[in-house]
Amino acid sequence: MKIFEVLVLLISIFLIIRTRFGKSMSRGAIIALTLLALLSAALHLSINGYRWQMIPAYGLTLYGIFRMLRQRRQAGPSFGSTKPRPVKRAIMTALLAVLVIVAAALPTLLPVFGFDPPTGPYAVGTVEYAMVDPNRQETYTEDPNDHREVLVQIWYPADPAKPLPGKAPYVKNVPVIATEVKTKLQIPKFLFQYLELVKTNAYPNVALASKQPSYPLILFSHGLPGARFSNTFQFEELASQGFIVASIEHTYNALATVLPDGKFVTIASLPGMTDIDAWDNLISDIWVKDSTFVLDKLEELNGKDSNNLFSGKIDLDHVGMFGHSFGGANAAQVLYTDPRFKAAINMDGTMFGNTHKAEGTGKPFMLMDTKPFVMETDPVAPTESQLQELSMTRKQFDRMSIELPMRMKEALSPGAYELTLQRTRHMSFSDYYFWSPALPIMEKMPLSPRRAHKVINAYTVAFFQKYLQGIDSPLLNENQSADYPEAALKRY
Repeated sequence: MKIFEVLVLLISIFLIIRTRFGKSMSRGAIIALTLLALLSAALHLSINGYRWQMIPAYGLTLYGIFRMLRQRRQAGPSFGSTKPRPVKRAIMTALLAVLVIVAAALPTLLPVFGFDPPTGPYAVGTVEYAMVDPNRQETYTEDPNDHREVLVQIWYPADPAKPLPGKAPYVKNVPVIATEVKTKLQIPKFLFQYLELVKTNAYPNVALASKQPSYPLILFSHGLPGARFSNTFQFEELASQGFIVASIEHTYNALATVLPDGKFVTIASLPGMTDIDAWDNLISDIWVKDSTFVLDKLEELNGKDSNNLFSGKIDLDHVGMFGHSFGGANAAQVLYTDPRFKAAINMDGTMFGNTHKAEGTGKPFMLMDTKPFVMETDPVAPTESQLQELSMTRKQFDRMSIELPMRMKEALSPGAYELTLQRTRHMSFSDYYFWSPALPIMEKMPLSPRRAHKVINAYTVAFFQKYLQGIDSPLLNENQSADYPEAALKRY
């Protein structure tokens, strides 16, 4: 909760307790408390902004003011000392207690959260581009004139000494997304509206920092489904450390996309869980091509950028990629298939895709996971009846339990890194747990999201600094760091 949200809630609770169980107040005290309550509400609305989660707190504040004014008008003893009506009084007290709990729970469970300030020497700028590939037809529509279009949001180093505008929002087009999600997915749109108030540490469309002639480039792929903003905690930290980070939103495989013409796109139909060939093709035929196309467009931007931000500023000799979950598989695939990518991180992603080599990627590669990868013995083969219960054929079982792990074993060839982050879950490698404190509790994640992000950022920065900036880090030479005891690093 934001500071003024907490203040509004505390004042409203104080008014309820004071007027129900205390004596009547003087005129001066009532005026002072009323002004304090109204001032705190005004500051909250002007600084934090209105949101529906605070409606119970607003109601409690108005009720408290009403009670004070009513007590003042009454002659004789205060309400608390009038002839008791125990049943009615108990019911009212219980109802108010429930309302107080609701007033505290709603803004806490759906918070207007913030990101930790990035630790690098640069401020962070951000800008968005819509990129249309004229050479690829959109396979998710039947329109022959519909070409593949992706949104790309870029975070980059900015000069902290120059005047900077207001901070960029975490999610754009929230009203459109909320309305469309309600229509297409039957999810109440009010559940998303609070995200409109969340701000980042980045500033929109500010000038690129002039300290260096150019900066290394890192592409990012989100999970499935995900969004271009879903790892903002990493983008901002990397940009503050001197990297240009381009996050790709894979249209029709993202949570919700609003294209420049206003068209809303949500998740298209996906392959069955055991259809490995279809998952492999989705990565290689769509996601990898999205990534190579975006890099092509960024090369063009480096030649001439209409926004006058990146012309000549992208170090195309030092390009990396990272991704979460399905996007992590994509990052590994581009490392295999595109020589322009020099290093990659796969954050807890299965190794889908059509390209795999027994000798590994041949380039710097890191796997981040929640438990160490092991492949020492063959899995216990299920019986035919057990396979039927799983709706799986023997061939499908063999591919999932033998072939997919073998792909990971090949990628973890000599020189690769494996970082195991203990006491975390799959979604720890994203912003997801910030959306509500109930989410990590529901998934029984003992490590706090902010601590997990701090560890992930430390190793992400160290990896890309070494292989894209030429800055060695002792963090990559230690199996266990005293600063990050939650992490175990293995070098193959």
